[in-house]
Amino acid sequence: MSPGSEIHKMVNVLGLEEIPGGYTALRFSQKIASGLPLRSIEHVHRIVAPRSKEFSTLVITKQTLVRRRKKREPLSRTESERLARIARVWSMAKDVYKDEDRARTFLSRAHHSCSKGVSRWRWRPRRNMARTPWWRFWDG
Repeated sequence: MSPGSEIHKMVNVLGLEEIPGGYTALRFSQKIASGLPLRSIEHVHRIVAPRSKEFSTLVITKQTLVRRRKKREPLSRTESERLARIARVWSMAKDVYKDEDRARTFLSRAHHSCSKGVSRWRWRPRRNMARTPWWRFWDG
């Protein structure tokens, strides 16, 4: 795996320990399926949203996080996938903006197609789609 690869960037954002031979796509998938360590949440939090107090709730509920810490359990597969998606979006934003602060600003800003974090666009398949005006797909 080359240092510039997408997987390598995500591994760095997630704070995963290097393994002999590095992470391939398959090994990375297996790591996510088996559950990322809890420390990955804090690592991503420090990088992506250092001022956010509620970042971990994007991935896992507070109660579940407390319980997992007590039992020293890793994240579930679903939670690991969610955190890996955040890491991937972060690494892409950083590639585009070439600056962590600008990437952070972009990711934390409300966008015109979102309302309270939920997309306002909904796909509503209809008969005669070619004749349906674009504003019929707007849910606002």
